[in-house]
Amino acid sequence: MRVTRLKPSARRPGFVTIEADGARLGVLPIEEVKELGLKVELELTDSQEEQLRTRIERGTAYLAGVRLLAVRGRAVQEVVMRLRRKGLRPTPSSMPSAG
Repeated sequence: MRVTRLKPSARRPGFVTIEADGARLGVLPIEEVKELGLKVELELTDSQEEQLRTRIERGTAYLAGVRLLAVRGRAVQEVVMRLRRKGLRPTPSSMPSAG
């Protein structure tokens, strides 16, 4: 898999939209893009690809959970159920913490 485009997200300041092999993968905070060393034309190893997909999924689950909790307080099980309905696999590290 080769990174084909990195562009600032129009909807989320501080985030970068990532495309690989011409397809949109998702968005990550610019700090994570730098941490992963992502650059256009970078050929990703299997390990790098897995790490990138994991971070994108984790970030997507986190932001979806935050949006749910912004409306009102919810039980953990309700948040997990709603995220799973969206096709996400919430993990304890992707869940917003109370407080």
